[in-house]
Amino acid sequence: MNNLNAILQQLGRHDQAAPLAREVVTRRRAAFGDRDPTTLNAMTNLGSLLAAQGDLEQAVEVRTQVLELRREALGKKDPSTLVALDNLASAKLALAVRDEKPGDFLEAGPLALLEEAVALLVEEFAYLLSAHGKGCKDKMRPETQQTASKIYEVVMRQPELGVEVKGYNELTACLQAIFN
Repeated sequence: MNNLNAILQQLGRHDQAAPLAREVVTRRRAAFGDRDPTTLNAMTNLGSLLAAQGDLEQAVEVRTQVLELRREALGKKDPSTLVALDNLASAKLALAVRDEKPGDFLEAGPLALLEEAVALLVEEFAYLLSAHGKGCKDKMRPETQQTASKIYEVVMRQPELGVEVKGYNELTACLQAIFN
């Protein structure tokens, strides 16, 4: 079932893959429990599929569960937990900008999602800096760099956000330390 799900996703047949992905998660949870690596991987795949389908609310929900379970099972510093941090940040950012119009981020909903994405990346970057020191850009995943770049692009479209977005100054300081 998991293999068929993967093939359907590769073919771009997300609507057919989604029920299979949900069933894989359900069955793995029943057989192995929530914290089992195969269950968590199936949940991660489901979150990615939901994001690809544009069901960002569900993607955020699943990715939030994955992050919480990975933190409990593996700890905050495990590489899989760090990937889950970025996956959730990316989903929250996508949800925040989905219907973006000028001035949107001065409203509470999109601004809160943007701030949550920033906080998740700051957490990930703080770990990278503490574990590897300044100039550790080779330790950062390309996907994480893309998420940080997208946040920067959002803020640059509305420069007043740099002051308004809680944690943004921390994020830029972390990035400077990582890339210098």
